[in-house]
Amino acid sequence: MSDPQAGWATDTTEVVAAIESYIEAYNLGESPFDMAGVQSFYRKDGPLMIAIPAAPDRLFLSWEEYSTAWAGMLSHFSSFYFTANGDLAVCRIGRVAWASQTGRSHGKRADGEAFNRSLRQTLVMVQDEDGAWRIAQEHVSLVAA
Repeated sequence: MSDPQAGWATDTTEVVAAIESYIEAYNLGESPFDMAGVQSFYRKDGPLMIAIPAAPDRLFLSWEEYSTAWAGMLSHFSSFYFTANGDLAVCRIGRVAWASQTGRSHGKRADGEAFNRSLRQTLVMVQDEDGAWRIAQEHVSLVAA
């Protein structure tokens, strides 16, 4: 039986670098959050699907819908960080890759109250025609403490 992945690119180096850059774009410290800083990491043409704990009853199916809602949600924080736990796992076949990692979302709400939540993030990324890896699907869930 032949290997169905034979001839397909499987190196994950570029995908890992794209995910690390994406995570860093969210770590703004005390700076106000600006969706422009992360928009290049998401597909804006073609399919996009995002599910996040901040909106558990919603599934975002377009960049416009997600960016508007997420920018509004993040305006309730005076600082926002995502710290990965170092357990990123990535698989790639050709121009599609999927990844999973755990981490912490932490910082301060606008009222000054600190928050610290354990999360699991799963991504599906697609390599676009320009060679860039962009998020086509994102799911973030809270991890029970």
